Amino acid sequence: MMKIIKIILFILLCILTSITIPPAGIIFSYMALRENKESIRRFIVKISPDTEKIIPALIERYNDPKTIISLVIFSIATIGGLILLVSHLHIQETDDYVNYILEQVALTGILVVGVSGIAWVLFSLNSVFASLLAKVGVSLVVSACVIFSRLSAVDFFAANFPFPPSYLPFSFGLATLIFAFSFSAFAYAVLAIIFEVIFLLFLFIFDFKTNKKTTYFLFAISIAGFIGSYSAAQAMIQGISNKGPLFMIKAAERYDFTTNHMCQVQDGETVLFIENVADRAIAATFPPPPQGGKISPRNISDAILKTYLPKNFRTVHCNPLSEPRKEAGWCGNSYGFCDADRIPHK
Repeated sequence: MMKIIKIILFILLCILTSITIPPAGIIFSYMALRENKESIRRFIVKISPDTEKIIPALIERYNDPKTIISLVIFSIATIGGLILLVSHLHIQETDDYVNYILEQVALTGILVVGVSGIAWVLFSLNSVFASLLAKVGVSLVVSACVIFSRLSAVDFFAANFPFPPSYLPFSFGLATLIFAFSFSAFAYAVLAIIFEVIFLLFLFIFDFKTNKKTTYFLFAISIAGFIGSYSAAQAMIQGISNKGPLFMIKAAERYDFTTNHMCQVQDGETVLFIENVADRAIAATFPPPPQGGKISPRNISDAILKTYLPKNFRTVHCNPLSEPRKEAGWCGNSYGFCDADRIPHK
């Protein structure tokens, strides 16, 4: 029982240092604990007697030049993607918020590819995913992620637009993608923990004097993997913060609503054409950015998010084939009963 408790405490330590503390905090944690290195080493070895064999096994496995080249390439992609992403996130204001978020997703994708490549090579995941159980498990997880993402997108649009989400095909698809991207952050949070465990094993168990070059190389790779996984998870999770909903609103304004129409609207209104309805559309007002046409992506609070929500939804006539009239009546020589405000052209 005590052994299980110790394992849980050790896992919680890894989770807390990975998720709640910035990567630099790990260095300070090591500096604070290094005086107890021997007791920590005995504790870890007692939990898992084979722990001391892990790092030497890694070193023996990764002396292959092809493997080292692969790890170097993916590490460069990880660090490069991280630098580009941090630089992008420090933009103070933007007048094209949709492109800003799409660029953030693309740069996060570079970081994700780098981290995934490191993990794939370092942990030899080819054999793991070759099994039927892994294939079924991954398929179920991906399916659950997609379904839950669609449900989250439906819930968001239902709360902010008084019509079915199917009326917004482009922004609904983008919203589903953003939610799926955000929920995938959990996998990279777990990956950050795995890299941190290797990081801690290097610090507290392995002797750096043995096989120095490979040891320091794998140590650097574990740091790159940890920081990259942590940063990827942080960047991806922003999709369900206020950044994500604002993107979905602005995407609906740009891709589904339009100002190019022949509808009876007032100044400042845009319209959404209803599928299979030729002479009706939904008009709404999207408030302009309150900061002189620009948005500050770093400071999107709940109050600011509310100022961007569309309002004044109403149904309007479009592509008029008739002229207004005061009373309803039969449509002249055509068949059917006309609306009260329309008569056919003569």
